[in-house]
Amino acid sequence: MQMKNLCTPRLSIGLILFVLRFCFHPTVVTCWSFSSLNPSKTEKSSLNRRDVLSTIASTAAILSQIDNSNAINLDTKPTLAKEYYLPVATNPSAGQYSFPALTPPFNKRATFRYTLGRNAWAFEQLLTFANVTATIRTNVIQMETGGLWVHSPQWPTGEFCALLDDLNAPVDHIVLPCNAFEHKAPMQAFCKKYPKAKVWVSPGQFGPLGSCGTSLQDKISLGYRVDG
Repeated sequence: MQMKNLCTPRLSIGLILFVLRFCFHPTVVTCWSFSSLNPSKTEKSSLNRRDVLSTIASTAAILSQIDNSNAINLDTKPTLAKEYYLPVATNPSAGQYSFPALTPPFNKRATFRYTLGRNAWAFEQLLTFANVTATIRTNVIQMETGGLWVHSPQWPTGEFCALLDDLNAPVDHIVLPCNAFEHKAPMQAFCKKYPKAKVWVSPGQFGPLGSCGTSLQDKISLGYRVDG
């Protein structure tokens, strides 16, 4: 036999109301107070039938006013939301190698492209350190002008560039949003791959891969042109 609608808001609220009415009934409170002051006392007070019937009737009246449209059907199977079934594109035959790559893996660096909707895509590229495997994400947005905004690009392997070029739109802007090494390392190689794009970096870059100040008037030594 199948059991339906057992876990409903009406049932849950009803149980809560009944328990609260019972626990805070004057007779019960008096019983608890008396027992705590006299641990040796073994007499127990009880609710009379009229009190019990009154509690049940008032609880039922409240429950009858509660909408049951949001009841949970126990026969319903759990499913993932639609955004978890994103189309995935790969193209390993285009090449998964970029030289020089400063972060591992140095070969077979897979790239996956996910369609996010509203002219937005996520590119995730493999990153490995010892026994740890992760992915680094690049977000790509097609602007109203038709060009692409590439946020935090990764290594321009043949696969990455092929998946990016499949969008049939020019790369107009390249953005370095932080100073993290794994995001900063591929910038020079990626900018060389798309030299016509404007390059934007977060101010105050520093480290072995180059540095810049907080304005375009400060010295910039990142190995590629910076537009802002």
